[in-house]
Amino acid sequence: MQPAQLGNALDKIKYHQVSPSHTSLSQDIIPRWNKKPYLYLPRGTGLSATRSKRKSTTPTDKYRFVEEWVRLGDVATYINGYAFKPSDYSDTGLPIIRIQDLTGNAYQTNRYEGILSERYAVDDGDILISWSASLGVFEWDGGPAWLNQHIFKVSFDKMQVDKRFFVHQARFLMEASANLAHGATMRHLTKKVFDSLPFYFPRSERQRAIADQLDGIDMQLCNATNQLYQLDSLVKSRFVGMFENRGYPRISIGDLVTSKVPSAKDSFNDADLIKYIDISSIDNSLGEVTKFTECIFGEAPSRAQQCVSFGDLLVSTVRPNLKNIAVTKLDGDNVVASSGFCVLRCVGCPVEYMKAIVGGDRFTREMCRLTTGANYPAIKNRDILGYMIPYPPMEQMDTFATFVQRVDKLRFAGNHEMNLRCERFTLSWSTMA
Repeated sequence: MQPAQLGNALDKIKYHQVSPSHTSLSQDIIPRWNKKPYLYLPRGTGLSATRSKRKSTTPTDKYRFVEEWVRLGDVATYINGYAFKPSDYSDTGLPIIRIQDLTGNAYQTNRYEGILSERYAVDDGDILISWSASLGVFEWDGGPAWLNQHIFKVSFDKMQVDKRFFVHQARFLMEASANLAHGATMRHLTKKVFDSLPFYFPRSERQRAIADQLDGIDMQLCNATNQLYQLDSLVKSRFVGMFENRGYPRISIGDLVTSKVPSAKDSFNDADLIKYIDISSIDNSLGEVTKFTECIFGEAPSRAQQCVSFGDLLVSTVRPNLKNIAVTKLDGDNVVASSGFCVLRCVGCPVEYMKAIVGGDRFTREMCRLTTGANYPAIKNRDILGYMIPYPPMEQMDTFATFVQRVDKLRFAGNHEMNLRCERFTLSWSTMA
């Protein structure tokens, strides 16, 4: 099976705690492994997970050579981080690596001054995999640190795999297996699912050749992403130059938006089809709603409570440091947002001006200061609505909005180019494998 087909195959994976000789298995499911937990793959996926009988080709018995497809859990050892408590944090000592430190959304660094087992120690070059909340694969370059829970440190002690090849494929697997994540409030991959993900394992020279080509495409993607970040910096600098420290009167956000958006419960029947937006629908690197879930309202999550319209600004009230902020551009009158958003429907200013406010670092720092809850830090709608902002003349805000719209056109072109390169990345990966 080509890795491009992996997403479809993963959707069909089923797990059964039964023996391979169990007679009640349906005919379209066949056992592939002879140890628990058994992984059964539907016929027609083309995915072969058979272990090779070939002996080790390395000078030592530490590694074994396996052709084509293996389990991710058989490639390396994955060490989960230490379960730090808030009482463990200190102003001195080694930094603690949390998921937000890997994704670049941390607003402060937590440290630990004590001594832990070496298994929790991380240094430059270590490969880390976040398996909860935000799935991703990262190479650490922040110096000596301690690893927090919900992140695996990869120890390449089972099979002789090229590290670059592993990183490329593991990232692909994390994205393809996102729909296998469990949990309502904190989505995560169980260890059983994680270990059972199919991993393409060619010979070493083939691994290096694939990694070289994917590195080149990856560099092109990084360059395109940097161009988008430069556009963001351009908007921020224009905002600072036009509005900050200008002596404009200050007004609360709540004075510039409608007091309340319509309730979904009052607007839809259980049989109505809706487009549901939750926090995972937002790409915070782009500041856009990139996906939605189409479902019957009666079967929608209990948080599907707010009717939103084209042009509404959605601000996540959960973990404000992540800056999950976006203007919805979905058409139709059946768009429903999670109650985890504060919906800002601007009436006293352009939405571009308001987005620049709530996307700014000053707003983020203040919201982080107001968060409550250690495990699920969140703010309330009134914290956002009560935030005081400069209120310049309308013509000034309109001028800024026009500038942002011009930049957005450049951003759209950049996004289109980056999407084409992403497609090329996936196509190249599937073709080479």
